[in-house]
Amino acid sequence: MKMKYRLFFILIIFFSAFIAQTSASLSPAEIMLNSSSGVQKINFNFEGSQGNYIIFAQGELNSSLSFQENSFSLSSSAKTIECTFSPDDASPGVHEADVVLMNLNSGEQYSARILVSYPYPEKYVNATLQVNNVLEGSETGFVVNLNNMGIENVSDASANIEIFNSLGTKVAELKTNHASVSSGESVEIRAPWKADFPVGEYKAVADIEYDGNSISEERSFNIGNMTLDLQQAIVREFALGGIAKFELLTQNLWDRNISGVTSDIKITDSSGNSIAEFKSTPYDISPLEKADIVSFWDTSNVNAGNYSANVHITGSGMDITKVLSVDVSDNSIGIFGLSEIQQNSNTSSGPNLTLILVIIALILVSANIGWFVFIRKRLFRRR
Repeated sequence: MKMKYRLFFILIIFFSAFIAQTSASLSPAEIMLNSSSGVQKINFNFEGSQGNYIIFAQGELNSSLSFQENSFSLSSSAKTIECTFSPDDASPGVHEADVVLMNLNSGEQYSARILVSYPYPEKYVNATLQVNNVLEGSETGFVVNLNNMGIENVSDASANIEIFNSLGTKVAELKTNHASVSSGESVEIRAPWKADFPVGEYKAVADIEYDGNSISEERSFNIGNMTLDLQQAIVREFALGGIAKFELLTQNLWDRNISGVTSDIKITDSSGNSIAEFKSTPYDISPLEKADIVSFWDTSNVNAGNYSANVHITGSGMDITKVLSVDVSDNSIGIFGLSEIQQNSNTSSGPNLTLILVIIALILVSANIGWFVFIRKRLFRRR
């Protein structure tokens, strides 16, 4: 018994040390500074295992960073590391440096990144166009992030956004709101939009104007999803011991051909043991069309019962996975797990045997419970 307790405590100590090591971190992981703010103090928080550490800087701005202490011994689980940034004469733009903390005992390193914006002369705006894939007919919008990296304020900025389809035809044109941007600051301008256009690939081109200057940004996006929809899984005319023909009715929801679509089905029993794996040949599915992806399962060594089917469909760089329940009987295979039950057999359809057995079992259990309560009350009254 003592050996069991010792082993238990050893495992606790081991896992505690493992968790402490894997949860070590240096935060914040990234920080943005503006050189025009002059000398700046930065505090990093470190949580990790005990040991001896050194800290140093590397990258473009390594000479601009200094630390209150370049080495220390960590006796607790946390420490605050004080760092000072002193701007130098770097060129306009964003420059970076990494703060690196190294454990001298294990050799493991932890790092955080410092980004420093050095202003441009006069007026200079950096713009980023943000757009997400959207569903057909949904309300969405475009966001332009404006970052004034110049030393002068911008009094008026706005954008005109044109939207083109995959053929290069302009289908819409939008205008954002107007905004001012102070030096060293960022603002967002927006243009709402409803995606009342067919499924497909589109491109947004934003022409940004600010105080007589102009820049352009563009981004591609999709209306609808490049995906396949598994709508039905069925096995027809089946007899146990023979070949089961799995038909997966699949629709291409994209506006372009999806090529090389294949299915890979893995059958496992209730204990998770692998029973079979079978694949289909490749199919090409035209835009918005449906196709039966067919594969075959040899059931010569399979017993009737309940199984799981892991269905994996791939094609043109996309994939979907469904886990379905498969009920195998002598003359049918029922497939459960989609929006409806799909079952076909050689005989006329009737009540599912598994469902009947479950109902009978519930009735018997209820009857036994009722009988037990009745007998107990009778015995209690006699006492």
